[in-house]
Amino acid sequence: MFSKLINFTNITSKLLIQLIQLSIGYICCLLLNMEVEINDVIKSVYKKDPSVIGVIVVDESGLCLESDKGIPEETAGLFASIINHSDLILKPNSNQNPELSPVVQIEAGSLIIVVKRVLNITMGILKNKAS
Repeated sequence: MFSKLINFTNITSKLLIQLIQLSIGYICCLLLNMEVEINDVIKSVYKKDPSVIGVIVVDESGLCLESDKGIPEETAGLFASIINHSDLILKPNSNQNPELSPVVQIEAGSLIIVVKRVLNITMGILKNKAS
């Protein structure tokens, strides 16, 4: 949806983070709907952004609900830990209000890792930086 409307190479990093946050928040909300399969949600992430190379979905205990070939399921606990620690740093009550949960972006070389939690679902996305 966003990739058709916006040329990602022409927007600021702050706006990109906001778009990713909206996208991940939307996807996590879809996951909370029992009628939606996790695999379908992961497929929709790839359709929305061709620079995505990996997706992981983690429950509140840090257990992997689904992962694809781009992110090993053994890293599920790390994604949960990243978001749990950011919640502790930023807002002690953030897990009670999903809008207060932060979006964590880690950049390393040509890769970006984005992590976001909505309610009890955490999603991590590994993607190539836009050139």
